[in-house]
Amino acid sequence: MKRIAAPFFALALLFAMGAAPAQVDAQEPFETSIIDVLSDHGEFETFLTALQTAGFDQALAVDGPYTVFAPTDAAFEALPEGQLEALLQDPEALAGLLGYHLVPGEYDTGVLEQTSMLESAFGEALQVTAGDGVIQINAATVVDAGNAADNGIIHAVDEVLMTP
Repeated sequence: MKRIAAPFFALALLFAMGAAPAQVDAQEPFETSIIDVLSDHGEFETFLTALQTAGFDQALAVDGPYTVFAPTDAAFEALPEGQLEALLQDPEALAGLLGYHLVPGEYDTGVLEQTSMLESAFGEALQVTAGDGVIQINAATVVDAGNAADNGIIHAVDEVLMTP
């Protein structure tokens, strides 16, 4: 059952982000996709593993634009013991968590500083606060902003965003 659920949620993400699966199959990967930038950065191995486990990596390679609030490996290490392993074994929970870190559209720091709320890929609200050069998404702080890809932008955050 769980192996069947992961592709379903990956497809749900594609639909939530406005892409039909046929569009994904027909498009060529971007020269420098969000997945490429995450891979090259070196601080997002756990996030990449989660994206691949849920099947979201395909959408983030060929569709966009997206804003990704990517938890660093240190952010995942700060989760309570066993929580990450449990998420990786529960495709529904993992898909919900990952969808909460993805926002359709491209929001650079200038836009984030002028925004108070964003809507995640699955429709949940993300609170944005900015001041004194610090941007927070809910309680997480953006620690490395503006990592550009051809299909979006990645902002590293110091905490895993938990769905409400």
